[in-house]
Amino acid sequence: GWADLACYGHPVHETPNIDQLAIDGMRFIQAYAGSTTCTPTRVAAIFGLYPARLNTTGQPSYLRDDQSERALLHPPFETTVPHDKPNLITDLEQAGYDCYLLGKWGLTEKAKLFGIRHYPGKDKVIIEETVRYLKATPETPFFLHVNFAWPHIPLKPYPEIQAKYEKKLKGTKFNPDYAAIVEQIDTATG
Repeated sequence: GWADLACYGHPVHETPNIDQLAIDGMRFIQAYAGSTTCTPTRVAAIFGLYPARLNTTGQPSYLRDDQSERALLHPPFETTVPHDKPNLITDLEQAGYDCYLLGKWGLTEKAKLFGIRHYPGKDKVIIEETVRYLKATPETPFFLHVNFAWPHIPLKPYPEIQAKYEKKLKGTKFNPDYAAIVEQIDTATG
Protein backbone atom coordinates (compact mmCIF):
# COMPACT_ATOMS: atom_id res chain seq x y z
CA GLY A 1 0.00 0.00 0.00
CA TRP A 2 0.92 3.65 -0.05
CA ALA A 3 2.56 3.46 3.39
CA ASP A 4 5.03 0.85 2.10
CA LEU A 5 7.00 3.47 0.15
CA ALA A 6 9.94 5.47 1.47
CA CYS A 7 8.51 8.69 -0.04
CA TYR A 8 5.52 8.26 2.27
CA GLY A 9 7.73 7.63 5.28
CA HIS A 10 8.33 3.88 5.48
CA PRO A 11 11.39 3.50 7.71
CA VAL A 12 13.00 0.44 6.08
CA HIS A 13 11.66 -0.22 2.56
CA GLU A 14 13.96 0.97 -0.20
CA THR A 15 12.00 2.49 -3.09
CA PRO A 16 14.33 4.95 -4.89
CA ASN A 17 12.65 4.65 -8.29
CA ILE A 18 9.13 5.25 -7.01
CA ASP A 19 10.47 8.01 -4.75
CA GLN A 20 11.96 9.71 -7.83
CA LEU A 21 8.59 9.46 -9.59
CA ALA A 22 7.06 11.19 -6.59
CA ILE A 23 9.67 13.96 -6.78
CA ASP A 24 9.35 14.44 -10.55
CA GLY A 25 5.61 13.90 -10.80
CA MET A 26 2.60 14.14 -8.57
CA ARG A 27 2.22 12.75 -5.07
CA PHE A 28 -1.21 12.09 -3.63
CA ILE A 29 -1.66 12.57 0.10
CA GLN A 30 -5.37 11.84 0.39
CA ALA A 31 -6.92 8.71 -1.06
CA TYR A 32 -9.48 6.01 -0.47
CA ALA A 33 -9.02 2.29 -1.06
CA GLY A 34 -12.23 0.56 -2.05
CA SER A 35 -11.26 -2.57 -0.13
CA THR A 36 -8.50 -4.25 1.82
CA THR A 37 -8.12 -6.80 -0.98
CA CYS A 38 -6.90 -6.42 -4.54
CA THR A 39 -9.76 -7.25 -6.91
CA PRO A 40 -12.38 -5.02 -5.26
CA THR A 41 -9.86 -2.18 -5.03
CA ARG A 42 -9.07 -2.40 -8.76
CA VAL A 43 -12.82 -2.45 -9.55
CA ALA A 44 -13.33 0.67 -7.41
CA ALA A 45 -10.46 2.47 -9.15
CA ILE A 46 -11.66 1.63 -12.67
CA PHE A 47 -15.39 2.16 -12.10
CA GLY A 48 -15.33 4.88 -9.47
CA LEU A 49 -17.83 2.94 -7.38
CA TYR A 50 -17.72 1.16 -4.06
CA PRO A 51 -17.12 -2.55 -4.80
CA ALA A 52 -20.46 -3.46 -3.18
CA ARG A 53 -22.30 -1.46 -5.87
CA LEU A 54 -20.95 -3.93 -8.45
CA ASN A 55 -21.16 -6.98 -6.14
CA THR A 56 -17.39 -7.42 -6.28
CA THR A 57 -16.52 -7.40 -2.59
CA GLY A 58 -14.33 -10.49 -2.57
CA GLN A 59 -11.85 -12.54 -4.49
CA PRO A 60 -12.78 -15.21 -7.07
CA SER A 61 -10.99 -17.81 -4.91
CA TYR A 62 -13.63 -17.28 -2.21
CA LEU A 63 -16.14 -19.01 -4.46
CA ARG A 64 -14.03 -22.17 -4.35
CA ASP A 65 -13.60 -22.16 -0.56
CA ASP A 66 -15.74 -24.47 1.54
CA GLN A 67 -17.80 -22.03 3.60
CA SER A 68 -19.68 -24.67 5.60
CA GLU A 69 -17.36 -24.33 8.61
CA ARG A 70 -17.22 -20.52 8.63
CA ALA A 71 -18.89 -18.51 11.36
CA LEU A 72 -19.51 -15.72 8.85
CA LEU A 73 -20.29 -16.40 5.22
CA HIS A 74 -19.02 -14.20 2.44
CA PRO A 75 -21.83 -12.49 0.51
CA PRO A 76 -22.33 -13.59 -3.08
CA PHE A 77 -20.41 -11.56 -5.61
CA GLU A 78 -19.81 -11.26 -9.31
CA THR A 79 -16.66 -12.52 -10.99
CA THR A 80 -17.21 -10.30 -14.01
CA VAL A 81 -18.07 -6.65 -14.29
CA PRO A 82 -20.92 -5.23 -16.33
CA HIS A 83 -19.65 -3.98 -19.67
CA ASP A 84 -22.41 -1.36 -19.90
CA LYS A 85 -21.26 0.65 -16.85
CA PRO A 86 -19.24 3.84 -17.36
CA ASN A 87 -15.63 3.36 -16.35
CA LEU A 88 -12.25 5.03 -16.48
CA ILE A 89 -11.02 2.95 -19.41
CA THR A 90 -13.90 3.63 -21.79
CA ASP A 91 -14.00 7.31 -20.79
CA LEU A 92 -10.28 7.72 -21.49
CA GLU A 93 -10.55 5.86 -24.79
CA GLN A 94 -13.38 8.15 -25.85
CA ALA A 95 -11.08 11.08 -25.05
CA GLY A 96 -8.40 9.67 -27.37
CA TYR A 97 -6.25 7.73 -24.92
CA ASP A 98 -4.72 4.35 -25.70
CA CYS A 99 -5.51 2.14 -22.68
CA TYR A 100 -3.75 -1.03 -21.63
CA LEU A 101 -4.13 -3.14 -18.47
CA LEU A 102 -1.16 -5.33 -17.61
CA GLY A 103 -1.01 -8.02 -14.96
CA LYS A 104 -3.36 -9.19 -12.27
CA TRP A 105 -7.01 -8.36 -12.85
CA GLY A 106 -8.92 -10.90 -10.75
CA LEU A 107 -12.32 -10.77 -12.46
CA THR A 108 -12.10 -13.77 -14.70
CA GLU A 109 -9.74 -12.59 -17.39
CA LYS A 110 -12.48 -11.15 -19.59
CA ALA A 111 -11.41 -7.53 -19.46
CA LYS A 112 -12.13 -7.18 -23.18
CA LEU A 113 -15.85 -7.34 -22.44
CA PHE A 114 -15.79 -3.69 -21.55
CA GLY A 115 -12.98 -2.34 -23.69
CA ILE A 116 -9.80 -3.18 -21.80
CA ARG A 117 -6.87 -4.63 -23.66
CA HIS A 118 -5.46 -6.98 -21.06
CA TYR A 119 -2.21 -8.92 -20.84
CA PRO A 120 -2.29 -11.28 -17.83
CA GLY A 121 1.32 -12.63 -17.82
CA LYS A 122 3.71 -13.36 -14.96
CA ASP A 123 5.45 -10.44 -13.25
CA LYS A 124 8.77 -10.72 -15.13
CA VAL A 125 6.90 -10.92 -18.44
CA ILE A 126 4.67 -8.00 -17.39
CA ILE A 127 7.80 -5.88 -16.96
CA GLU A 128 8.98 -6.81 -20.46
CA GLU A 129 5.53 -6.10 -21.93
CA THR A 130 5.37 -2.74 -20.11
CA VAL A 131 8.72 -1.70 -21.57
CA ARG A 132 7.67 -2.93 -25.03
CA TYR A 133 4.41 -0.97 -24.83
CA LEU A 134 6.10 2.24 -23.66
CA LYS A 135 8.69 2.05 -26.45
CA ALA A 136 6.04 1.32 -29.09
CA THR A 137 3.51 3.92 -27.94
CA PRO A 138 3.66 7.01 -30.11
CA GLU A 139 3.54 10.48 -28.63
CA THR A 140 -0.19 10.21 -27.92
CA PRO A 141 -1.98 10.14 -24.58
CA PHE A 142 -2.07 6.75 -22.93
CA PHE A 143 -3.25 5.09 -19.74
CA LEU A 144 -1.17 2.14 -18.61
CA HIS A 145 -2.45 0.22 -15.57
CA VAL A 146 0.15 -2.27 -14.28
CA ASN A 147 -0.79 -4.72 -11.51
CA PHE A 148 1.88 -7.02 -10.15
CA ALA A 149 1.10 -10.32 -8.45
CA TRP A 150 4.24 -10.00 -6.31
CA PRO A 151 2.65 -8.43 -3.23
CA HIS A 152 0.11 -11.25 -3.00
CA ILE A 153 0.43 -14.27 -0.74
CA PRO A 154 2.35 -16.50 -1.00
CA LEU A 155 5.20 -14.00 -1.13
CA LYS A 156 7.97 -15.19 -3.43
CA PRO A 157 10.81 -12.67 -3.33
CA TYR A 158 14.03 -13.11 -5.26
CA PRO A 159 16.46 -14.94 -2.93
CA GLU A 160 19.22 -12.30 -3.13
CA ILE A 161 16.85 -9.46 -2.18
CA GLN A 162 15.20 -11.56 0.51
CA ALA A 163 18.63 -12.34 2.03
CA LYS A 164 19.45 -8.61 2.10
CA TYR A 165 16.28 -7.86 4.10
CA GLU A 166 16.72 -10.91 6.37
CA LYS A 167 19.98 -9.35 7.46
CA LYS A 168 18.76 -5.75 7.52
CA LEU A 169 15.53 -6.46 9.42
CA LYS A 170 16.74 -9.11 11.87
CA GLY A 171 15.20 -8.46 15.26
CA THR A 172 12.63 -5.96 13.95
CA LYS A 173 8.89 -6.21 13.49
CA PHE A 174 9.20 -5.86 9.69
CA ASN A 175 8.66 -8.77 7.29
CA PRO A 176 11.80 -9.34 5.18
CA ASP A 177 9.86 -11.19 2.47
CA TYR A 178 7.42 -8.31 2.03
CA ALA A 179 10.23 -5.72 2.12
CA ALA A 180 11.98 -7.65 -0.66
CA ILE A 181 8.78 -7.71 -2.73
CA VAL A 182 8.38 -3.94 -2.35
CA GLU A 183 11.94 -3.47 -3.58
CA GLN A 184 11.28 -5.82 -6.53
CA ILE A 185 8.31 -3.67 -7.55
CA ASP A 186 10.43 -0.53 -7.20
CA THR A 187 13.19 -2.04 -9.35
CA ALA A 188 10.63 -3.02 -12.00
CA THR A 189 9.23 0.52 -11.89
CA GLY A 190 12.70 1.99 -12.55
